Amino acid sequence: MMVGGHVKHILRVLLLAALIMGLIGPSHAASSSGTLIGGFASTKSTLTAQQKTQLNKLVSSGGTLETIKCTAYVAEKASKSELALASARAKSVCAYLKGREQGLRISTAILKSKNKSLVGKVQVSPRNWAAGGQQPSATPTPTAQPDDYSFAQINLNECALSELSNTSGAGSKGFPMRFGLSPTGKVGIAVIPVDFENAIGAGSPAEMFKDDVTQVTAWGKYFSRGKLDYNVLLASDTWLRAPKGADWYTCAECGKGTSSQKQSREAAFQELVALADSKVDFTTIDFVYFVFPHEAESKFGTTIYARSAPVQTQEGTRVLYGYGEMAGAFMSASQIDRTKIWDHLVHELLHFQGFIGHGPLNGSEMNIMTNQWGSAKSVTAWEGFMAGWFGDSEIACLDVTKLDRPALLSMSSIDNFGDKPAAAMIRLSSEEILVVERRSNGTYTSLPNRDFEAAAGFTAYRVNVNGESYRDDRDVAGTELRNFWAYIRENGSIKIETSVIYKSVKIRVLNSSQVEISKY
Repeated sequence: MMVGGHVKHILRVLLLAALIMGLIGPSHAASSSGTLIGGFASTKSTLTAQQKTQLNKLVSSGGTLETIKCTAYVAEKASKSELALASARAKSVCAYLKGREQGLRISTAILKSKNKSLVGKVQVSPRNWAAGGQQPSATPTPTAQPDDYSFAQINLNECALSELSNTSGAGSKGFPMRFGLSPTGKVGIAVIPVDFENAIGAGSPAEMFKDDVTQVTAWGKYFSRGKLDYNVLLASDTWLRAPKGADWYTCAECGKGTSSQKQSREAAFQELVALADSKVDFTTIDFVYFVFPHEAESKFGTTIYARSAPVQTQEGTRVLYGYGEMAGAFMSASQIDRTKIWDHLVHELLHFQGFIGHGPLNGSEMNIMTNQWGSAKSVTAWEGFMAGWFGDSEIACLDVTKLDRPALLSMSSIDNFGDKPAAAMIRLSSEEILVVERRSNGTYTSLPNRDFEAAAGFTAYRVNVNGESYRDDRDVAGTELRNFWAYIRENGSIKIETSVIYKSVKIRVLNSSQVEISKY
């Protein structure tokens, strides 16, 4: 019996290996990292009976599946609809496996590929297996220890790395922060709803945007730790009709849906400010946010962009900043709740306040500057630090040269704050720093999301203040590779489950709130 059981165990393991290596059949041949699931209908994400049979074999092959990743392949120049379909397929595959295997942890991803034979398929990649149907013993969680990092701590000013090259108008990569509008103190904001004879506004601005006014103020106070005061005014309870059609208020160089421009950006801005002049005391206003009907943006590319623009008001000449458009040139009206404007307003305003944004992972749901409509509307510790929002109590600044022994550091969440530092910054050189943040649910963060599939955990990202500022919304992976900042991943995941290593530094998770930082 012992021998027979041993033979059966070997056969199960061999079958499992074959499944993982993609040896089920030629139509599903894959790399050694997983099994390919093909055979989807051209525009469908639902699983066929044949696909379910294949997945059933994975579950019933004699091994216990603990963690699985479903990666959907798309072409390098995939459209938004193709990306959405790929995401749905990956989720469909993982959801089916989760329904078959109790306690299974899943994650999904999209990967661009030059290999046409992979496009349209989903790779199932098991992370770990226990042969014979037995759950493996869990890795012991390290015992919490008293914090010990003061020996490596340096003055916070020494983590304020100076940006000396590759500067741009997009925002600041390093110190000193370059801004048009101050990221601290009072900032006056006028929200002006404008429609047009050829794009009529729907709904009541008073009902739609009343809550947004208070939300903008509350968000600013929360994340600036009380150092920023947004004073927001809804200029009109009704839509204000512009003197010309929506096609007169465009920005050809902005890439927002049109290359046509019937009048200058300055003239367009002046005309729309004048609409609200009798309702607004512009001596108290620094930033004007215009709300347009979706039709104006989608059909005509209606956009306002003004940086330090002098305009004439009843109060005299004022130098104002302005923005208007909500991605209507690229997204359908059903894709965004256009009655909620506060998060988009904050995102665009922060650009004028010096936040370069769109990182460490452009387009992700990790913070308000990567996706204002995402599930996490926090800011990164690095940009909050540059803005003057975070001080010694929020950030622990360490020097890699002082790490002669492991540093132990308990952290609060960057989403919810607390009595511990919300970030650790390890100075690697005069131009590079490693930032560790603890993430959790919070007032403006709801986890998990598609980029961070956990309710809490640690992340780390590198920042080179003299590196290239690169952004391509159509190529997230390319942006992450070239950009001056990016996450340090563990097995492809943003969340650090066990440890990551970057250059000479190792970051190891000790428990849900403590990390160990050491030289490697």
